[in-house]
Amino acid sequence: MDTLLSDLLPRARAVTGTGDERQIRAVKDDIFRVLYGEKIKIPEKIRLLLRLHHARLGFQLSGNMEAPFTSLQEAQVQGREIEKIDHGLPFKRLFNKAALEKFPNNKGFRLTNIVYKQIESDFFDDFLIDPETDDIVVRRRPGARITIIAFSCIRHRCSGLGWSDFDASIAQNLNANLIILKDFEKRLFLKGVKSLGDFDATISGLRAILAEFSGTQIVALGASGGVYASLNIAPHLGINRVVSLAGPASLTIGNDVDDRQIYAQIDADIQAGHYKAVDIVDHIKSSSVSRVDYFVGGQNAFDMLQLNYLSGAGPKIHPHVYEKTGMHTIIFYALSDGSLSKALLNQI
Repeated sequence: MDTLLSDLLPRARAVTGTGDERQIRAVKDDIFRVLYGEKIKIPEKIRLLLRLHHARLGFQLSGNMEAPFTSLQEAQVQGREIEKIDHGLPFKRLFNKAALEKFPNNKGFRLTNIVYKQIESDFFDDFLIDPETDDIVVRRRPGARITIIAFSCIRHRCSGLGWSDFDASIAQNLNANLIILKDFEKRLFLKGVKSLGDFDATISGLRAILAEFSGTQIVALGASGGVYASLNIAPHLGINRVVSLAGPASLTIGNDVDDRQIYAQIDADIQAGHYKAVDIVDHIKSSSVSRVDYFVGGQNAFDMLQLNYLSGAGPKIHPHVYEKTGMHTIIFYALSDGSLSKALLNQI
């Protein structure tokens, strides 16, 4: 049974989206047997993933979905994991609908529903962005006039939104190329993109990647922890515009206000000489960056401290404050009212 358990997740991933009904049923039955048959100890996260896969395979066979969660916490965990197993919207829409029906007051599922309404197609193709594999993902679109180079948060997402959903709801609608960078070192890219090497090697590698897109407008996007990285790296790449979604411009300001101890840890590493960092305000002031659009919730103390600090860079900084919310995942607001698209297009 232990062998069966360790084999189940890879088998489930392998048959998802295929037309092999016999294999789908076999894997689905094995998951059911592990979950509800012989009593074995299963780590809670694995159990939740297996239930999610069981629901996904059932949807594949019948077009219906039985909710794989019983509590809000379970639904939230599965909601963060769903992008790893399914890049198509039909199942994700059903999952989110079921979560909304059971937890109607949850703002996260309400906002996700708004995102899904903005996606025109079911987006079921071969473009699956798994947060745990490649740390550079490039999505090319014929005729694109804009290229977004996006710096992930520490959880390898676009703040509260998965990259597949970001691509479908933003980049696809703008017909934009999308370059996604993920921070496997979890050091705000100060150690570089792992597959490219250290920081200096990363700058060289990114310049080579961007050369392909030199005929387009290139804009850097940072989400949460990726804000610091985008503000730090964009000047090295000669990028003129940066769009920031509520994240740090300083690693020392406000760490006692919110649960941002990881930034203090990174700053301690910098002080110990493990890697170099710059003063972001001075860096932006003296760089080729001409405009930074910074989106923030007005009631989020940490993020507002970061905006106030960044504003020291002067007229280059353009704040977009949503006064009535304290949500850190401000992307949902900026996406739903169209401001994020306008900022990326430099039409705001």
